[in-house]
Amino acid sequence: MAKADVVVIGGGCMGLGLARGLAGRGRKVALLEAGGAAREASWAAAGMIGAQSEAMEDDAYFAATVVSRDLWPDYARGLAADTGADFGFHPEGGLHLAFGAAYESRLEAKYLWQKTRSGRVERLEKEDLRRRFPFLHPRVSAGYLAHGDYWVDNRALCRALEASCRTLGVEIREGCPAEPLEAEGGRVGRVRAGGAEWEAGDVVVAAGAWSTPLLKGLLQPPPQVSPVKGQMLSFDVPESLLPSVPLHGENLYFVPRRTEEGPKLLVGATVENTGFDKRLTGEGVEYLLQGSFETIPDLRSCAIGEFWAGLRPGASDGWPTLGPTPLKGLHLCCGHYRRGILFLPLTVDSLVQSVLEGSLPEATRPFAYGRHLEGEGRGL
Repeated sequence: MAKADVVVIGGGCMGLGLARGLAGRGRKVALLEAGGAAREASWAAAGMIGAQSEAMEDDAYFAATVVSRDLWPDYARGLAADTGADFGFHPEGGLHLAFGAAYESRLEAKYLWQKTRSGRVERLEKEDLRRRFPFLHPRVSAGYLAHGDYWVDNRALCRALEASCRTLGVEIREGCPAEPLEAEGGRVGRVRAGGAEWEAGDVVVAAGAWSTPLLKGLLQPPPQVSPVKGQMLSFDVPESLLPSVPLHGENLYFVPRRTEEGPKLLVGATVENTGFDKRLTGEGVEYLLQGSFETIPDLRSCAIGEFWAGLRPGASDGWPTLGPTPLKGLHLCCGHYRRGILFLPLTVDSLVQSVLEGSLPEATRPFAYGRHLEGEGRGL
């Protein structure tokens, strides 16, 4: 039987980030990943850190996203210093596009309350948009620039996290699916995976959309996390069609990315409840293409670089579940939906505190497992 201070189940950006954080505090960490490290939702994402763009209302969820957003500059500098990697961290904001007066009113209402909280929103009138983003469709009538939104190259970020983990001595086991966990005497201290067994002082479930099956029969009720498919594509674009910030259209987003092969524009994403099915579909691709051409017409003449799909970990109440559980040694890190990269620095800090001290910091206490026992419903 192998031994570790902490076993982390799940090798996405959350699992890698947590393993790095704990190893940096002197813990012996084993990370078990069913497939390849960071090859699921973290790899399929677009890398947006959109606290303001993703906001629905002024609540504890929004407050936590702002806290995590504000941690990102230092987190990015620290990871870059550790690895020497350039993972394209950009703090220049994100632009929401309005398509007519009714749409403008909805965005105005959304950002009016945000201005009282952050003061980092700027309205761009149609003439200013035409000057700064001449490629937009004429039906775009206004825009709201959220200066507090960032973005990152999520694939380069995942590679940097993995490299940092290996440097710190984290044992990363790929192709090592974990079996459902069991408790002995009110404690979870063993993990069976890939035909082997680990004994650990603490176990963290950070398996994304695959988290709930690991907890079956263990917690009552278990946090309900299910897969939500998102299909995406990228265009190979000339510099003239590469926006300076991510764009949020009616139902799609457009994220600029510079690569060794040249400029690319990522377009996403569908929202589909189809179980663990990552197949690309004609309907999904049609949806992406139609929305692309209705926002940036000149994309019609651009080559398509890549199609892909990922499974977001959608929580039944819309909020992640973090921290300790009633079972000793068991910690949860699941249900971030499409905001995992945004939440990365705060989640790492929270789970390190959960493992080392058995508690959560104030910003993430609303995400504690106890809310499921209290029956507090949260909506997306």
